[in-house]
Amino acid sequence: SAAASSVLRVTPAPASRHRASVCPLRAVVAGKGSYPLPVEDDERTKRGGAVESAPPSFSRREIDDELSNRWIDLDPAGYYLISVDHDRGAIRAAHFLNVIDKEGRACDPMTGEVIPCDGSYKPTVHKTFSGRTAKELSVKILESEEGEGTVTMLVHANYLGREFQRAEECLFSGDKYVQD
Repeated sequence: SAAASSVLRVTPAPASRHRASVCPLRAVVAGKGSYPLPVEDDERTKRGGAVESAPPSFSRREIDDELSNRWIDLDPAGYYLISVDHDRGAIRAAHFLNVIDKEGRACDPMTGEVIPCDGSYKPTVHKTFSGRTAKELSVKILESEEGEGTVTMLVHANYLGREFQRAEECLFSGDKYVQD
């Protein structure tokens, strides 16, 4: 039931099992997100009751903003520019080639020049993909011959999945999509 899914029941480890010196963590569902909660040496857990806690004091936007500023190694296979075509009901992903220099910067594969982020660089599209949903687009790029070799790093695939989900939300809500 919906009520049962909003509270996670945590059971203590059997007494015969060795207890680690570090307390394991399990996620507790709380509203729109989840956060870790220690499961051993907690009186509520020992009684076998439901665990209830206040939601975390941070916002999803704060977490996203902080993580958007971290260093990520760039994929040597290239990068994607994602857009939403509201008129056609599609999410589009254009793939561009690049090379990565010794400092980890994306460079034009023909000239070796660092690709600027100011919009002045006008590369040639390598491949274009389109999908009606984030899942359809992800499958085309990550699971078909058509997309083979355009994503070579898990961190890149993870990023694309998140961006395709955001683009899908904008497609169906009518909002403008801006790539992170």
